[in-house]
Amino acid sequence: MFDTVFWQILIAIVLLSGYVIISKRLQRIPAIPIGLIILYLITHMIASITRDLSWAAEWAPWIQVASVVILSWAVARLTFFLLIELPLRLRKKKELPSITRDLVLIICYAILFIIVLRLKSNINLTGILTTSAVLTVVVGFAAQTTLSSLISGLILQIERPFGLGDWIKLGENRGRVIGITWKSTRLLTREDVLVYIPNAEITNKSFLNYSKPNRRLICRTKIGIEYGTPPNTLRKVVLEVINQHPQVLKLPPPEIYLATFGDFAITYEIRFYHNNYANERRIKSDINTQLWYALRRNHINIPFPIRDVHHKHVERRFREKELAAQKSSADIEGLLERVSVFSALSEELRTQIAERSEIIEYGAGEFIVRQGDQGNSLYIIRTGLCGIYIKGNGTQEKRIATIDSGGFFGEMSLLTGEPHTATVRAMEDTSIIIIDKENFSKILTDNPSISVQLGEILAERQKELAEEAGRIIAATPSSSRMIAKIKSFFRID
Repeated sequence: MFDTVFWQILIAIVLLSGYVIISKRLQRIPAIPIGLIILYLITHMIASITRDLSWAAEWAPWIQVASVVILSWAVARLTFFLLIELPLRLRKKKELPSITRDLVLIICYAILFIIVLRLKSNINLTGILTTSAVLTVVVGFAAQTTLSSLISGLILQIERPFGLGDWIKLGENRGRVIGITWKSTRLLTREDVLVYIPNAEITNKSFLNYSKPNRRLICRTKIGIEYGTPPNTLRKVVLEVINQHPQVLKLPPPEIYLATFGDFAITYEIRFYHNNYANERRIKSDINTQLWYALRRNHINIPFPIRDVHHKHVERRFREKELAAQKSSADIEGLLERVSVFSALSEELRTQIAERSEIIEYGAGEFIVRQGDQGNSLYIIRTGLCGIYIKGNGTQEKRIATIDSGGFFGEMSLLTGEPHTATVRAMEDTSIIIIDKENFSKILTDNPSISVQLGEILAERQKELAEEAGRIIAATPSSSRMIAKIKSFFRID
């Protein structure tokens, strides 16, 4: 009988130990606190072995008492896990800080220890409590600093000025709270450096919590713009850039303030809201990068004091030569020949279109056109790469294709004024040739006959796109209908 019980306990210890090891390696298996149960089985096995041994008769009862104490602790620990820790995990809420959990368990363990001793032994508990009180005073004087941090940790748990996952700043340290222990609080900085701050230092100093009362934060940045740019024009360009960023909150809306009139520039303060402090630097960098391209496209300069005062005419000439060189080297006429709606036109007409076109630069991540927006321009990719995105029934956009150098889009918007059917976004720095209605209108008015050619070519292209998309061909517009739309849009008789 003894051998059977012995092997049963031994097998249970091995199985439970194996479960602990596996649960630590595999995240999908829940980690159940069964360490005390294993310890109870070991002490129970030892108590069973020494019970009938004469040489162990004096201390065998104490092993039995110890096993009962450990069993009571194991039941308390498992109950705490099932009633408190497990529901928090299932609801995907923040786990209790270790200091709170340990404090509750230590109090429970102490009470159970006293109860078991009272029931299972004849020890004088009054003497033990008196000795414990004296020992506590002695230890208290010897470990004042440690006790101060411990008490400060308890205060932090009661007041809860911050929790796990919050971003705080204390002195020169700024990071995310990843742990609160009896002695210290652990911060993980943006540089992935772990900082241990004594709890007593936190309670004795003021600190900033970037995650309370909520995670919504204001991000500020300043920019200096030349005096020749109207403030309202600058606000329009900046707001367009900020509202494109996916992590910038729409409410409250971004704001641009005219801060000061400087010696060489007007300084504007840009303010916007976000709820991701960990990525604030990246968000600000993305917006500043896209601002550079947007300001360049809209011919808004960030002035350099010396250059603007003494060498502005040289800079202007250099810019004019640069633009002329770009337009010449781009071989716009060659790109126009690759566009189906222009391939049938004469070389003379393509030359006129090329002379009236404009070259615009977009940075990686910038929107060129948005689905549903009204348009009246054709876009030809001179250099770079763009992605085409479609928004379905949901709110999530899905990329359906990419177009690189020589590709084009927006021909329906140029010739008929219809809204864009997809969103196009630059995937890398991209140079775009833009042909708008105003520049194309005079050519079409002077040569009304080409509207027929354009209508037929446009109808054929829409038919090809419909076939590629798997749509019903009969639903695509006919050439006569396309010709009528073109004439109506450009008011050609």
